[in-house]
Amino acid sequence: MLETVSAVCATLAGAAIVAFLLLLTRLKSLRRKLDTERRTTDALTEVVVEFAEFRGSPDAGHARNVRRYTQLLLEELRLRQVAPEILTEHFCRTVARASTLHDIGKLFLPAEIFLKNGPLTVEERRLMQTHCERGEEFLRSAEERLSFSSFLGTARHLVISHHECWNGSGYPFQISGDEIPWEGRVMALVDVYDALRRPKVYRAAVGHDECVHAILALSGIQFDPQVVDAFLARQDDFRRLSES
Repeated sequence: MLETVSAVCATLAGAAIVAFLLLLTRLKSLRRKLDTERRTTDALTEVVVEFAEFRGSPDAGHARNVRRYTQLLLEELRLRQVAPEILTEHFCRTVARASTLHDIGKLFLPAEIFLKNGPLTVEERRLMQTHCERGEEFLRSAEERLSFSSFLGTARHLVISHHECWNGSGYPFQISGDEIPWEGRVMALVDVYDALRRPKVYRAAVGHDECVHAILALSGIQFDPQVVDAFLARQDDFRRLSES
């Protein structure tokens, strides 16, 4: 009887060891996959930034700035426990990384639009507005080929929605309020702040205080009021980053 019990225990122990080794192998494989995904997506964002700089775009540094601003806003929203079921730590990290790609669709537009010494015409503005859909289409194609659904899916939502307005007056789909994904709501404010703080060929950079007043005036119109409140709470950090 004792020998039987010992044999059973040995068998169970052996099975447990095998199961553990299989689990360990699976975890290592998953780690390699995640590392590969991270390296690939980081390389993708870096290529976008470098290509923008290569084209001589006056907004070349814009892509690098928005990631830091996005991290600030998301940190504050999490501290305030806004939409905790959505704004998880993993989601916020992904959004911050994806923010660099928000204007990726502009790479498919004529460079002359960005180098123009003056405001855009109505037709040029209409063409510019297609960058959201062009960027989303590109990322959708990349997602189908690379199957990085978490990062590229979040990036697609951010790209297609970051010019939507809280009151439904934005583009491309004129959605409003809670219809706008969180990544788009955060990116909308970050995009405007950094664009205003950067000089254009036809105007000087807008001061931080003036930016704050402009954003506050657009709360509930262009921007989600909760995102504006988070921005106001971290505006000193925004100022420091914009002046660094």
